[in-house]
Amino acid sequence: MVSCRCNFRGSDDDVVFQVLRHGKHILPHAARLCLVSTFIEDGIRMWLQWQEQRDYMNTTWGCGWLLATIFVIINLIGQLGASTVVLVRRHVVVACGVLLGIIALQVKILQ
Repeated sequence: MVSCRCNFRGSDDDVVFQVLRHGKHILPHAARLCLVSTFIEDGIRMWLQWQEQRDYMNTTWGCGWLLATIFVIINLIGQLGASTVVLVRRHVVVACGVLLGIIALQVKILQ
């Protein structure tokens, strides 16, 4: 009976090893996607709710249509562009700097 459990355990280990062996090529891409998913979601939301975002900024700041539009454009392009660059692994350090700048801009302006 004990030998059956050991064989069963061994086959589980083999299955886990096979999954990890085949999945190790996908894991870095999935990890990058998880890390930038919030930025992608926020950028898509800004794209789909363009007018609402612009009107909210204009109403909150009282800065006018033009400055509110510029803020939304910077956020939209910065988030979607930098996230794409991170996902394709080109100039990742620069893209992370852009995402950090977007966060700092939002914190400063939306206080």
